Amino acid sequence: MKRSSIGLFLLAVCCVAFAQSEIQFEDPPPSDRPWVYWFWKNGNISREGITADLEAMQRVGIGGAILMEVALSVPKGQYEFFSPEWRELFAFAVQEANRLGLVISMNSAPGWTGSGGPWVTPERSMQQVVFSETNIAGPKPIALALPRPQAVLDYYEDIAVLAFPATTGTYRIADISEKAFYKRGAFSSQPSVRATLPSLADYESAPQDAITPLKQIVDLTAHMDRDGQLTWDAPEGNWTVLRIGHTSTGQTNRPAPLPGLECDKLDTEALDAHFRAFIDVLLEDIGPDARKALVSVHLDSWEVGAQNWSRRFREEFTKRRDYDPLPYLPVMGGRVVESLDVSERFLWDLRQTVSELIVENHGRRLRELAHDEGLWFSVEPYDMTPCDDMSLGATGDVPMCEFWSKGFDTRYSVHEATSVAHVYDKPIVAAEAFTSIDRWLFHPGTIKAQGDWAFCEGVNRFVIHRYIHQPYSNIRPGLSLGPHGLHYERTETWWEFSRPWHEYLARCQHVLRQGRFVSDILYLSPEGAPNVFQAPDPAPKGYKHDGCTPEALLTRVKAEQGKLVLPNGARYRLLVLPKAETMTPALLRKVGEIAAAGVAVVGAPPRTSPSLTKYPECDAEVQQLAAEIWGASAGHVVLPQDASQTAASTDNPRDALAQAHWIWHREADPATAPPPGKRYFRRVFSLPDNAVAKNARVVMTADNAFELHVNGLPAGDGDTLNELYAMDVTSLLRPGENVIAVAAENKGGKPNAAGLVGVLLIHLGDGSDVAVPTDAQWVSSTDADAGKWTAVHDLGLFGIAPWEDVGKKADRIDPYPDSAQIESLLRAMGVHPDFEASAPLDYVHRRLEAHDVYFVTNGSQDAVTAACTFRVDNMDAQLWHPETGRARTLNGLSPTGDGRSVISLRFDPLESYFIVFGPRDPKRAQKAADRADFPTLNVIETIAGPWSVTFDRSSGGSGEPVTFDELVDWSQRSDESIRYYSGTATYAKTIEIPESALKNRRPLYIDLGRVEAMASVRLNGRELGIAWKRPFRIAIGDAARPGENALEVRVVNLWPNRMIGDERLPADSERDESGTLKQWPQWVLENGKSPTGRVTFATWRHWTAEDSLIPSGLLGPVTIVAEE
Repeated sequence: MKRSSIGLFLLAVCCVAFAQSEIQFEDPPPSDRPWVYWFWKNGNISREGITADLEAMQRVGIGGAILMEVALSVPKGQYEFFSPEWRELFAFAVQEANRLGLVISMNSAPGWTGSGGPWVTPERSMQQVVFSETNIAGPKPIALALPRPQAVLDYYEDIAVLAFPATTGTYRIADISEKAFYKRGAFSSQPSVRATLPSLADYESAPQDAITPLKQIVDLTAHMDRDGQLTWDAPEGNWTVLRIGHTSTGQTNRPAPLPGLECDKLDTEALDAHFRAFIDVLLEDIGPDARKALVSVHLDSWEVGAQNWSRRFREEFTKRRDYDPLPYLPVMGGRVVESLDVSERFLWDLRQTVSELIVENHGRRLRELAHDEGLWFSVEPYDMTPCDDMSLGATGDVPMCEFWSKGFDTRYSVHEATSVAHVYDKPIVAAEAFTSIDRWLFHPGTIKAQGDWAFCEGVNRFVIHRYIHQPYSNIRPGLSLGPHGLHYERTETWWEFSRPWHEYLARCQHVLRQGRFVSDILYLSPEGAPNVFQAPDPAPKGYKHDGCTPEALLTRVKAEQGKLVLPNGARYRLLVLPKAETMTPALLRKVGEIAAAGVAVVGAPPRTSPSLTKYPECDAEVQQLAAEIWGASAGHVVLPQDASQTAASTDNPRDALAQAHWIWHREADPATAPPPGKRYFRRVFSLPDNAVAKNARVVMTADNAFELHVNGLPAGDGDTLNELYAMDVTSLLRPGENVIAVAAENKGGKPNAAGLVGVLLIHLGDGSDVAVPTDAQWVSSTDADAGKWTAVHDLGLFGIAPWEDVGKKADRIDPYPDSAQIESLLRAMGVHPDFEASAPLDYVHRRLEAHDVYFVTNGSQDAVTAACTFRVDNMDAQLWHPETGRARTLNGLSPTGDGRSVISLRFDPLESYFIVFGPRDPKRAQKAADRADFPTLNVIETIAGPWSVTFDRSSGGSGEPVTFDELVDWSQRSDESIRYYSGTATYAKTIEIPESALKNRRPLYIDLGRVEAMASVRLNGRELGIAWKRPFRIAIGDAARPGENALEVRVVNLWPNRMIGDERLPADSERDESGTLKQWPQWVLENGKSPTGRVTFATWRHWTAEDSLIPSGLLGPVTIVAEE
């Protein structure tokens, strides 16, 4: 809502004077606005679309974009990637961004992964060690050609030839592909991938017949010529000869319109060559005038797997580990050299060396190259990373993370990125935000709570995933990223309603970049690679924490006055060690120095070093240091209550499905080849008449997707086969008969495996339990409305093929002591919780020079009033509201007597705001003393029908006013132009506002009640604002007048209803069975309209004619409320 210039000035003065800093809260600078991922799709680009996209971003408050082109799920367009014409469009996009005051970040390669392309040659690509094996019997002179090991892309170079007495045993080191970095899976999406590989103090003994003594390994490298001919006088006995070399891993960048090999991540020269071939070329095209709009280079989520060799790897390994890796190379093939303990230590050193080289020669080097061009560098350091995630993240100027609204759980990456920023002094923490599997169901009101959670974790820049470039002006919603969202582009129905949401984000991001993050606990991340930082779950209540890499503890952390101190001034009261049996002497010495300086340390003593460096002396040093640090005189070191050094795993969610059966409709063999499509399942069961469900949940998944209803009400859904979805259905159950209904979909373009599995677990108030698993008692149908139900096909118990790995996860490791112990220890130290509340609220705390800023959020759908206790004392408090940009003084703050203050706060559903504490000012407090902190709202008028409602003709409406006698859901109307309508409709009505309501100049609001999905309000021709979330309430200000007032409410719903309606019409494009567009229809290319009358056109089919419509429109009740 617009404010007068005097009002803006007074607000600015109030905020700046209170915070003594130039916090531009009401109108943050453009640099603090949210960004988007801007995907160009497979050469489908137009200059007009570029301009329209960027103008739409600027219009609603987007500040920048990460631009990348991908080749997914759409037919090829007219522009070849990286052709002169394509490069001209890229330069044009940067120039347009510059014109509009936007900024662009360029991805480091075609596609969204890595740093590669067709200019990368095999010798400069990611490398792996390969072997060939030849068995020889001596004694006798040997002259033979050794087989060349595998050569990917016909590239191979020798490393060494080693011989050793042949072993008779077949034992090989377990998981050698993972341990030797031949592979690294995606932790976020592959359940069996471990966060880290354990390093043990005591390994089992390998069988003697499988062990090769180190001293018996003979280096024959000098005995083989360039053609692979070996000449050697073999001693007596049977010998194994390994020809060892390296070749390309064959990994390519993806999903790229111009695929090629990924460059060697351990070699700066390989990266330099890639940078020159790709990024430098684009920079030269842009020109100096527009260059200021191109601000950064971005390295997106890793996703290119592992490598274990490079041209200078042997020299680098020797320099870093202080021994030659050559005689240990047979271990990379799974052989045991000397002992299993020695071999595992070598593998630890191998992985650590790879990790360090990736960090230094790829991450840091890419930052250097970017800086040389006047650009900064952002990095998403996770998923398939063969290194320590946080160490790679620390190479970026802006560390990034990712969180999904629906799909994979990548919250761990948020903990990693925020920890990197706080420990390595990075002011901005960015997030690939709200990634999802989306069917055009999300909008700002549905994602706000998750965004506020990310703010509380420390994120302060959203890069919303994703905005798809729309090259054609005649189709809506147009191009998509297949099923992946969030759908977030100008062709969204609600796009022009989104500016207040973006202003909210900008204000939050601006404030959350001020000062420094307040945290009490520093969790030391385990040594070694790979390593995904696993924050404690649940975390200590009332205390924030960060993760710290071993490298950061060694180089950045100091102990002063009983606290851990970083160069940026951040301070921690407690260091928590991971549950690990091993630690290198250097890191353990640092821990000892910290404890000796009076800092509290929690953890059990390590027993050995994980490394072969200076072995076995390193173990003796570890044991001596541990005895000193954990000795009787070390009063600042606390053992965890569970003194086990082995990280414990949590409960396995698969256990809940132990008695459940996979089921499907009776048709072709469901385990192999039923046809694609939806099938419907039902199970009727009864609870006792007096039963009260204390808690109840459904655990379910399907191959490929499902929607669950309980007693006719939606209860949840899922569309990732490997994910076991848990849904709380307690409130949906009732005594007597209950009905579980599931719509399960088999996706794909041809027949494939299909199944549904789940269980309803009920705990009743009398202490008894009820389980309702999927089994032969269920019935199914191909048509839920026809009522033709038949017994399901019972395929067998959960765990059968081909679904034996569904829901299987690597054990969730809890690598730290129980959070309750950490809380108790801090309290015993006199460190009170930083924030406590009598309701489940979340928070984040930033400290400025003389002020403390708390962001507090209510993530629930209910209004909450809570007593909130803050760790501040003798200060004034203000409430800064990021939805409005307004600030006001609070009066109800009281001291608790222990250095904290308490105040009662009220939150609407999903509401969040800042509580800002500053120096006491009696004059300010006196001025606000006569006003309640949270005035009550009373209804003074209920606005009944009729309403005149107009549906836009361009969106499929009639364009003529329609009378609604009462407010009803559009999808329930008989008129199909309304029932299937998606877009904006205008409700108009003359309302009466009594003069008495205006006399006292009480603030008045229009409360719209329920809105599906967003609304804007105009009164007497004046725009009042946009209601984009619950409560849908808009301040009237001075727009009202006594008597008659002209009210207009523009309401926008979502795309699904129109898409469902259009699926009832003949097709206007050719698609495969999954709904993916095969080729562009001629009418699209010719800027025409659908020949079959469809309103919508999307490149991926998310809805069918049989799908249920979603509620839409203004549902009310609409009231006028006044502040009291």
